[in-house]
Order: sequence, then structure tokens, then C-alpha cells
Amino acid sequence: MTETLALLLVAAAGPAVAAVRAAVLAVAACAAVVLAPIVRYGLDYPAALVPVAALAWGAAVALGLILRDADARHRRELERIRTEDRLQLARDLHDLVAHHVTGIVVRTRAAQALAEQR
Repeated sequence: MTETLALLLVAAAGPAVAAVRAAVLAVAACAAVVLAPIVRYGLDYPAALVPVAALAWGAAVALGLILRDADARHRRELERIRTEDRLQLARDLHDLVAHHVTGIVVRTRAAQALAEQR
């Protein structure tokens, strides 16, 4: 009953409180779920260690998800930087080509103007 009450408390209060308080409630609920059977039955009762194994498994999954999210954010940031670099190179190339084409047009017009005068 204690474990269920602790989990219901976290589930009900989680969205309504700040992130830090929700994290504290989640840790307290995990502690209640893990420690209640151990306190109630002792370490000699094998079923009391199941929540400990579940907590270790959950911690491993959480760590894996955190690392996966960090890797995904890192990849998105690298892609954003690459895209910005490509756009800057494209702008520079466009400016360079436009400058040269403008020079070619000016020379062509000048040559046409000279040819008409002769």
C-alpha cells in the first residue's frame, strides 16, 4: 500500500509542481518502492530484492535514454552548423560570381559602345 500511495502521489503532483520538486518526489517515491519491502520483510526474503533490481534496470534505461538524447542533440547542432556554413559559402560564391558577371556585362557594354562609335 505504501508503494502504491507513493507512486500515486508522484503521478498526481508531477505536472502541477516545478521540475525540481517533481524530481524530489520521484526520488522519494522510488525510495519508498524499493525500501518498503526490504523494511517490511528483510533482506532474507528474495521477493524484497525485486524492487532493487527493477530500480537498477530503470536507472540503466534512464541513463541510456539521457545519453541517446544528448547524442541526438549533438548531431542536430552539428547539422545546424554545417547548414549555416554551407549557406554562408553559397552566399559568398553567389557574390563572387555576381561580381564577375557584372564586370563581364560592363566590359561587353563598353565594347559595344566603342564598336558603335567607330
